[in-house]
Amino acid sequence: MVGARIVTRTGCLLAFLLLGSAASAAPLDATSQVPKHKDLRLAANDCSKRLPGQDKNGQSTSTDCPIDTTPTAPGGARPDQQHILLAQYSFSSPLFWVEEGALYGRLYFRGYATNGGVYSGALEVGTLRNDLFKFQQELRYGITDDLSVDVVMSEDPHSNEDFKPIGLFGFPTTEYRSGLENPTFNLRYRVLWQDRDPIFLYLDANYSPNLFPTRDPAPGHPGSVASGRNIYGLGPQVGYAIDDFIFIGSFKEEYRTEGRSGSDRFKTEWASTAGLDVFQHISPYFGYKLSAQYSWDSTPDKANKLFGAQLIIAPIPNELQFSLLLQRSYLPDTFYAPLTSEVRNRHQDFGGLVIEYLFGSDE
Repeated sequence: MVGARIVTRTGCLLAFLLLGSAASAAPLDATSQVPKHKDLRLAANDCSKRLPGQDKNGQSTSTDCPIDTTPTAPGGARPDQQHILLAQYSFSSPLFWVEEGALYGRLYFRGYATNGGVYSGALEVGTLRNDLFKFQQELRYGITDDLSVDVVMSEDPHSNEDFKPIGLFGFPTTEYRSGLENPTFNLRYRVLWQDRDPIFLYLDANYSPNLFPTRDPAPGHPGSVASGRNIYGLGPQVGYAIDDFIFIGSFKEEYRTEGRSGSDRFKTEWASTAGLDVFQHISPYFGYKLSAQYSWDSTPDKANKLFGAQLIIAPIPNELQFSLLLQRSYLPDTFYAPLTSEVRNRHQDFGGLVIEYLFGSDE
């Protein structure tokens, strides 16, 4: 069984790599290249809300904007890609990429509220609510135009889990957690890019070391939020952009080592996640993303499904951008250990403010 699982997982990754090799073998136009951020910034500022290649009335033109969008123009895009040039300069877009020598940073303030009903069989015995506030800092550096490295550091200043019984089923309880999460180091390689290839394809590798101690919540001090184990991840993202829509399929394989978080002990396990995202950048100031994920691990009969919608309000000035994110997600059922019961009908509301900046993109 273990050998079959390894062969299956390896086969999925090889299929993505072979797809990338076949597509990259096609001859390329010698003048084709990915537009630089400085060119895209000019388009965002000078063309305002109009898309590159359109005049005020929406009529096609190649002179109204500072980027020449003819198929053979250096730094230009194919006609079917004119609608996504601005999306490449929006930091919130999946087409954004950190170039060689550039440093990108993202400061993330976000809050979550997750609600669900606690059930014993068919009977609802209570409600469960979890509130989480998180600060996150990401720094990403472009080693080459196609390879970048980044580190993500997160702190949860406050997290609480409230159980409220219905009728005589137990007593109200509240648990608090706070602290630092283990950092995550990522390496991302751009195999294919749609301005020069049929699709775009990224390969991501990540490592989260077990650095911070863990403890259970108790009266007088909150519990920890660190995972209590080492986590290794690898997987591709493959996508296609047409007009102002971007479609992204992803697969990620994680290896999680043996560990413990407080009194909870974890065995070594594999975990897999497959996802599909649809992103539309309607204008330089507004966009949305629809997400669907399916994840499973080495625990029998354990699988999670997630569906979510995210609203992105993200103006594009220069190398400093602000985004307001609003999202609702529908989460899978989970287990509530204190009452050996299930938590069902779970949904999560999320709001966040993102401050993003970029240095060194004009060299």
